[in-house]
Amino acid sequence: ARPFTFLNAMGAARQIVRESGPLALWRGNGATMMRIMPHAGIVYLCYDRYNSALKSLAPSESHVRIRFMAGAMAGATATAITYPLDLMRARMAIDMTRDGSRYAS
Repeated sequence: ARPFTFLNAMGAARQIVRESGPLALWRGNGATMMRIMPHAGIVYLCYDRYNSALKSLAPSESHVRIRFMAGAMAGATATAITYPLDLMRARMAIDMTRDGSRYAS
């Protein structure tokens, strides 16, 4: 595999556009959004709840540490819940045929 460079990325983009058209640059974006949107929503929902719970459990603890822990816990919760969606996205990416006709998003 070639190392990542800006020139290699531009070459890959030109090849994708040449072979499949400009919309091919966004192929798979729908599947990615199916994972990212719930993930962000779960983080948003859980953070305040974890933050409040941690403040009541350890009122003398630093606010920075509590916010850090609440963020970590919210991220871990969201990842655990949305992992199956990420697995589906990855399998769709692997299963795509060369011309990308198998899955459309």
